[in-house]
Amino acid sequence: MKYKYIHEEFSFDKRTWEVNSDKPLNRFEVEKLCSEHGFDISKLNHKDKTVEFCGTDYGDNAEHSTWEHEGATIKEMEYD
Repeated sequence: MKYKYIHEEFSFDKRTWEVNSDKPLNRFEVEKLCSEHGFDISKLNHKDKTVEFCGTDYGDNAEHSTWEHEGATIKEMEYD
């Protein structure tokens, strides 16, 4: 008999951009500017807007789950 397990570890990382604009922007416009800017720590000018990537705060509160597969059944394992 073979046993199959899946173990996942996840944490929360936060990336921050600062956007300044001479006119109001909607959420889509802000997200698009940040996505296009990327992760370089620099300030870029886009006509009447500036975008700056401020950095990443890495999560140190990792959580984890372990899953056991039994045939078609998948269940999260408990600690003994």
